[in-house]
Amino acid sequence: MGSAEVIKGPEQEVVFIEDMKEEDIAKIGVTLPCGLNNLGNTCYMNSTIQVTFHLLPFSSKYTSIKIPFPPFSVLDTPSK
Repeated sequence: MGSAEVIKGPEQEVVFIEDMKEEDIAKIGVTLPCGLNNLGNTCYMNSTIQVTFHLLPFSSKYTSIKIPFPPFSVLDTPSK
């Protein structure tokens, strides 16, 4: 039942690309795929959003929404 061999750990420290600095990523020449950045446990929400956007009825409806701009801007407000 089982093995008498001792399981060894990794020979090099494992470093995830999300934990690397931008300079280190540039050195190894890796480009991240497009998508949403994960903040903590948001990966589940992000994956659901990305899958939903690949559903044609949802994505076409979402992209066809016209958002009216406000009649004035904060920049147009007279200063005091």
